Amino acid sequence: MIFAEMYEPRLDEILELLKKNVNHGSRVFLQLPEGLKKKAQIIVEGIEKKGYEVVVDIEPCFGACDVPVARAKVEGCDVVLHLGHTPILELDSQIKEMHGIKVVYYPVHAIVDLTPLLERAAGLLERGSKVSVATTIQFHHVLESITEELKKQGFTPLIGKSARTGLEGVVLGCDYAAMKKMDGEVMSHLFIAGGEFHVKGAIREVNKSIVHINPERNEVKLIGKEEREKIMRREMLLVEKFKEAEKIGILTSTKLGQRFGDPFKVKRAVEKLGKKCFVLSGDLISREKLEGLDVDFYIILACPRLEEDTTIFSAPAIAWGTLVKHLKITGID
Repeated sequence: MIFAEMYEPRLDEILELLKKNVNHGSRVFLQLPEGLKKKAQIIVEGIEKKGYEVVVDIEPCFGACDVPVARAKVEGCDVVLHLGHTPILELDSQIKEMHGIKVVYYPVHAIVDLTPLLERAAGLLERGSKVSVATTIQFHHVLESITEELKKQGFTPLIGKSARTGLEGVVLGCDYAAMKKMDGEVMSHLFIAGGEFHVKGAIREVNKSIVHINPERNEVKLIGKEEREKIMRREMLLVEKFKEAEKIGILTSTKLGQRFGDPFKVKRAVEKLGKKCFVLSGDLISREKLEGLDVDFYIILACPRLEEDTTIFSAPAIAWGTLVKHLKITGID
């Protein structure tokens, strides 16, 4: 099954959401992830036939952490229609308080039969063991059927809760609480997610092995300690480079959902280590924007997963949470 067929937004469901949440004739700011932009015009035509006006956001969308409320207000829109994700609880309330604009979320569940992949995955799990089950929002609707099937096969499935969405079994690129909470109770984790982005994050956050079902590639893979040790070696190398650095750029984000700490508290704490620190702020962070800055190391207070993208930075970079994990830094509440 190709990607485009797997993720198929239902126009009738989208229209029902709009009908429940905004007045007829409202102006809608439509935000879609890259994989769904080919469907934008069909969705727009369907919405406009019902009397709404629509503006399509062409900027990249990185998830529910990246809701474009400022752009929507510039275009005079009454609501942001965000496709592909579910709301981050504290961010959704913050948007309403700060910007007074409504955001309507439509997660786009995948159309897929996971039965064959689940049979293959079961063969990689220890028979009769406790297994954590987690997924991204695109496959959340099949979580119950997966746990029932695991029970039939003699496993004991356990499901944790997301810290940022409050949903059972759901992970985000920055939130693996659903898996971490179960790590001490289970023998392994069963994780359903398309692509590699989310599973790479999961490897960093749990100690037990992960059986990854990737429906987009029709693959099942066992991820063990070797991959985790590789990540740990890279993290330790970055920590050593931080120790050697003199000029630190503390990188924060203007995306409301990608702010992870007070930059000035971090600045004061790091300055106690004898380093010069500069607070840097941006929206879409890129190498071109960072070129020319006299910085020999970056601390990331924006999306923590940015540290994995070495093409962005002109100097070594590490997420603040990763640094704190390896170093005892005082002065932070």
